[in-house]
Amino acid sequence: MNHDKMIRCTGTLQPIDTSDLAPQFRPYLNDFGHRLEVTSGGYTRRGYVVKTTGWKPAYILLPRRNSSGSSDILNHADRIVRVLTMK
Repeated sequence: MNHDKMIRCTGTLQPIDTSDLAPQFRPYLNDFGHRLEVTSGGYTRRGYVVKTTGWKPAYILLPRRNSSGSSDILNHADRIVRVLTMK
């Protein structure tokens, strides 16, 4: 093996970009004791806040505790209308 012609791997790891995570949802992340009522553009929905994985995570709103996923992505335009404490 000729080590003179080998190129060292520089890696492809990217830093995690959290710039799209809306700060108003951070206190409720993975908190299944509080269900949020969120509104944006005249549309209101309820659920629990969780975060996706990957190099550019996003907050999503799960409709139920036992949901396995959701397409309801939370952003800076979404507003918390009410916090419901679950028993």
